[in-house]
Amino acid sequence: YVTAIVTGDATKGTPYPLFWLRYSLFAVLYPTGISGELSVFISSSKCDTFLSLLGEGKQSVMYWYAMAFPIIYAPGALPMILNMAGNRKKAFKKRFARPAPPPRGLVWPVTEVKANGEEVRSSTPTAKEILAAAIEAVNPELADKVRKEKKWRFGYVKHLVNMVEAQCKSPEDALKVANAGINKAYMMFQFISKDGKTTTSFAEAMSRKNDTKFSTGFVKGELAPPKDKKCEVQYKGKT
Repeated sequence: YVTAIVTGDATKGTPYPLFWLRYSLFAVLYPTGISGELSVFISSSKCDTFLSLLGEGKQSVMYWYAMAFPIIYAPGALPMILNMAGNRKKAFKKRFARPAPPPRGLVWPVTEVKANGEEVRSSTPTAKEILAAAIEAVNPELADKVRKEKKWRFGYVKHLVNMVEAQCKSPEDALKVANAGINKAYMMFQFISKDGKTTTSFAEAMSRKNDTKFSTGFVKGELAPPKDKKCEVQYKGKT
């Protein structure tokens, strides 16, 4: 745990012996721990001293109190062990996964740099700032509320609704909001050159001269559309 805090990475930053122990010892500790606790509960249910803790005539209460835990452990032990086995598989897969290719072209802006130098490109602060800039074009008070939103994952919808309502007041306001939002996005998003040596804002990258020419093409199919129209996407070996 301390190593994970120091390195800033609980998977790849942790020395392998510690990493292996973290995700492997459960195979020994879980069965022995559960067996030990079950033996204590069962032994307690046969101990006269334990059963008499509440006084005469209440031995059955203490008996079922002790036996309740084995009853709970019986169906719960296996899921706990399987859960840890699943966590171990995910952790090892993440540790030995091939590193992602270096970012090139249009990328999300860097929002944080970890202790190990890894750059984090989070969508939340970027989305908040773009939305705030868009609404600020017609209503600064609503923009301030966007920036102060702490529970963004659960609270962003109301801000989007506020933006749409502000746009609906007039065609001029709709254009102001749209232009302010897209201009902010152009300024915040980054563009990394092919060699990875130059990083600029997307707006600056688009303003530069470029030898690459863009064109519009059309692909026209000749086969009749299938009767059973489906959109199938492959993901993790499944359709």
